[in-house]
Amino acid sequence: MDEAEKYQQRLQAITEKRRLQEEQERAKREMEEERLRLQQLKRKSLRDQWLMDGPSSPHPQSLVPAVGLPGPGDGATHRQVADRESTVNGGGGEAGAADGRWPS
Repeated sequence: MDEAEKYQQRLQAITEKRRLQEEQERAKREMEEERLRLQQLKRKSLRDQWLMDGPSSPHPQSLVPAVGLPGPGDGATHRQVADRESTVNGGGGEAGAADGRWPS
């Protein structure tokens, strides 16, 4: 092999490694954004449920275990939360590898 071919192979290997790193970083960002959206949706659901219950419930913390249960009028929101939780927690093998849980 002459020098030009060796240089070309090294350049391709470096480019591929960079592309993989960027893809992993993008996947991590997307997972973090999805996690933040899920947290926001949970807070909104809890707030809506608290507002619907009114002042009869003295502690909003008592609502935390009931997040997965459909409440009056906001069952769709609870389904969205459950769907997103399963998406975030159930991820794919690609997402697990991207956030460093599995050795590559």
